[in-house]
Amino acid sequence: MGGFVLPWFENEKPPRAWVGLMDTFLHGAFSHLIEAGKILGIPGECVCFPIQKERGNFYFLLAGGGTSMGSRKVPEISFPALRQNAKGLQIPVLGISASDTGQSPERLTELFQGVSLWILP
Repeated sequence: MGGFVLPWFENEKPPRAWVGLMDTFLHGAFSHLIEAGKILGIPGECVCFPIQKERGNFYFLLAGGGTSMGSRKVPEISFPALRQNAKGLQIPVLGISASDTGQSPERLTELFQGVSLWILP
């Protein structure tokens, strides 16, 4: 796997769920970008966060989800940018969570046509 999609919602400060967990792992890297206004979480936004490793790069793709009001569904307007970035970066396999994006595995396969996915339930 060469990357993972992390849904990010504009009203979640500090970051929660996967973004919060990875933010802790990365010593607040996402929180600093959020505080600086570099990551907004608006629908359609896709922020690429590369991690350099000995065997190549790993990419976190933060997907703008808008405002989460009980529902954590990422709007479909965010998926074209995610797909374009995954293809442009030549990510060999992109990890994505169906439940965290609010999409079925079948719909994710359609949205990411041409991208090899590892879909978590």
